[in-house]
Amino acid sequence: MNPIIEFNGGKNVFIAGEIVKIKIVQSDGNDTVNLNISKVGEKNPSFKYGASANISDGNAFVNIKTENFEQGFYEIKHISSLLNANYGPENLINYFSEENFIRFPFKILPVPMLTGGVEDVLGQLIKVENDLEQDFLKGIYLTQPSKKSFTVFVFLNGVIISRKMRFEQFEILPFRGKGDKELIGLVNEFLSECTSLKISFNYSEELKDTISNDNPFCVVHFPYIFCNDEQEAYKYTVEESSILSEVISAHRGSLASVVSTIIYDNELKTSSMFTVRTPYRGNLLRGEIAGEDPFSIESILRGIKGNSLKRYFLSIYKEAVSERNIDFAYLRYWQLLETIAETKKFQTDEILHDFNGRPISHPDGSEVRLNTSRSKVYELIKQHRIGEKPLCPPQSLNDQTVTPTNLDLWTLVKLWLSMRNAAGHFGGFVYGDKFLKENFRDYSSCKKLFLAQGNNKYGYIFDYLKNTSWLILRNELSAP
Repeated sequence: MNPIIEFNGGKNVFIAGEIVKIKIVQSDGNDTVNLNISKVGEKNPSFKYGASANISDGNAFVNIKTENFEQGFYEIKHISSLLNANYGPENLINYFSEENFIRFPFKILPVPMLTGGVEDVLGQLIKVENDLEQDFLKGIYLTQPSKKSFTVFVFLNGVIISRKMRFEQFEILPFRGKGDKELIGLVNEFLSECTSLKISFNYSEELKDTISNDNPFCVVHFPYIFCNDEQEAYKYTVEESSILSEVISAHRGSLASVVSTIIYDNELKTSSMFTVRTPYRGNLLRGEIAGEDPFSIESILRGIKGNSLKRYFLSIYKEAVSERNIDFAYLRYWQLLETIAETKKFQTDEILHDFNGRPISHPDGSEVRLNTSRSKVYELIKQHRIGEKPLCPPQSLNDQTVTPTNLDLWTLVKLWLSMRNAAGHFGGFVYGDKFLKENFRDYSSCKKLFLAQGNNKYGYIFDYLKNTSWLILRNELSAP
């Protein structure tokens, strides 16, 4: 039986800090019940709170602490029930708002308000949502007055997302590639399942020969583009989607690219399809923890539009993520950090200090100055407050013959730079290579990295370089 939800106490408007008491009736007395609450009434509704219920007399009771809740609308979007507390998919029942139970929103008011109460919160929320939808559907005007109106779908290949994310008058929609589908089939499936447009495209031998299988897809949707002609709409939407693909690639650690564009003429009711081509590199996780954060993505989009230098940073990172050769990956991530550091215009005669303000010295005792790529990259990372504590090896390495040691940031930067030099001057590091031993001055540093990672060029030191590069890039792209 579908759950029936009610407020335990009647009111649906609360002051921040109040306890929201929720009762879910007609719940099996032996169930384990969990619910998820999202912040709604905004462009990108987002998960806010998850809680487990206490079961009593066949009903489930949840008390929600709201001291950290912002002002606005909230709604129970999902309830899960585990029968008899026996774990297993056959015993798990999921209920979704509007599908299995009526919408159940509540509202949080700021602390200065004196009291909550009972209001038509659902009616208020629906009005806010309708206003947001109307604003979204206003469309993008490339020319005014404009001659034509187009709806555009731009297909991105090479990135997995699991949630819809809206930006200014356009959105990105999740749409997963399937092993037995080619691009043309995916396009037709999307048009059939996700739109009301009565159009489809036929297979051709040329498309069959040039489009890869088993690739993940998502779709950038522009509801209305007002402009003079189809080519103008195509140029604008592909450019915007390309920028978005670069940002998402950075967030997801993947390599997204535009592979197809559908342009629908809203007056003539005709459509055109333009195809490009591209496998998935990136994480398989879903949700905000894996990079699907519309707020962060939108912040970066604003930061890089019209900024060619930031676009260049992003392009270097994209190349680093897509690099399959580990030696060249060290080189490319270092190139990114070094390039960003050079833009800071550090005073080369200044002495380099550690996180505690102590001067850093060379082995001969002389003080290090900000006049080398190593010292500049160190200072860049330090200013971003990364690497303040020594990097500890993972527990999994402790059982190996070579005992790893903790590495401070100054040492880490040296190891990364040494691997970069090996790639740049010798094509990469080969442990035990006689020529490198005799001719490469950074051989001992590369050897230290190799042994510390359990006789491997991959490992926690490389991961720290990769993660540091992303954190700094994200901060730089989001900065005004």
